[in-house]
Amino acid sequence: MYENYQGYRGIDEEGESWFIGWEPYVFDASIYDMILLQDNVIIMAELDFVSEWAEPVPDENEPAVTPEPAGSQFNTMTLKDYVLNNAEYLKDYVLEKILGY
Repeated sequence: MYENYQGYRGIDEEGESWFIGWEPYVFDASIYDMILLQDNVIIMAELDFVSEWAEPVPDENEPAVTPEPAGSQFNTMTLKDYVLNNAEYLKDYVLEKILGY
């Protein structure tokens, strides 16, 4: 995985068992991922997402309308620290609660 991310747009940050970069082989979006290896379990966190779909051009005779957010948004910038600080818990939760090991 590291080599694929490195060869695509490079690695932006990395530590002993983790790295952050843009996910390769995605054509309808740009996805900024954090990949962390915790005791042979790969934890992926999506830190940012940008749609690559074309959007209609607004009619210049109509006023622009910006919709209000439906609710509070999760702050993905804090996700990196959360994953780094809780990797053991995340690994255990997936193995025990989701996979039943």
